[in-house]
Amino acid sequence: GTVTGVQTCALPISLIQANVGIQVHEVYCEQINDLLSDRKVWPPAGHKPRLTKDGFTCDTVIKPCFNYEDISSAFTFADKNRSVGSHALNPESSRAHTIYQITFERKKKASADAKQCETTSARINLVDLAGSERMESAGTSGQMLKEGNAINLSLTALGNTIKCLSEGKRAQFRESKLTLLLQQSMTKGKVIMIAAVSPSSICHDESMSTLRFAERIKMVKIKVKKNVTVDPVAEIKKEMEAMREQMQAEINELKKGGGGEGGGGGGGNPAEMEA
Repeated sequence: GTVTGVQTCALPISLIQANVGIQVHEVYCEQINDLLSDRKVWPPAGHKPRLTKDGFTCDTVIKPCFNYEDISSAFTFADKNRSVGSHALNPESSRAHTIYQITFERKKKASADAKQCETTSARINLVDLAGSERMESAGTSGQMLKEGNAINLSLTALGNTIKCLSEGKRAQFRESKLTLLLQQSMTKGKVIMIAAVSPSSICHDESMSTLRFAERIKMVKIKVKKNVTVDPVAEIKKEMEAMREQMQAEINELKKGGGGEGGGGGGGNPAEMEA
């Protein structure tokens, strides 16, 4: 039945197992950092994305969460780890893009003796994009200039990806680590964008660019499906075949482009393919 519009479950709680976890990634100068681990243990070249049934991911810390306080504390820890800097326009400028990824998995059995269970999974990516920068306005140089260029290039890659998706064309997700990590959500999920624009006249170009960016996102059509698994064996076979097809499509794209980053090769284990 329903109570105030909420569907209630007739199964005993003992037959349902739910898990929530959180990962926080930072894309800094095309390097992926784990904001839930100590900076001292970060790999010098960052974490390498690998292809899984849920798209590209990294083997970084997944913090189990049992209540809202656990999620809040993870956010707080990650925020203290973020790369920030100070320039003429912002004393606490983000020097990287941050992806807060919350995953949910529910396993439900029909009875205590049941050998199979129905698994439902969902994922939310909360993405804090660093703002585009103009060297003349921000007054950046040296490392901050390099960071600003990397931010602008990844934003351009994201813009190109969104443009292709809105026009029904094949997007080049490998142009940036940012788009690579967001590929699955951008093609098989719902996307919502909150655009932050400035009323200042010196930011007119950036504000208009941001609004055009948001307008393109509204035009993207995504096929959303429920992530429900009943027969694990059949589902694994289906996922492996889908991963092989995706790998082959990416190899074909790389061959057309004359190689490129991560190009060449084949015959590897799909689950271990790195970007």
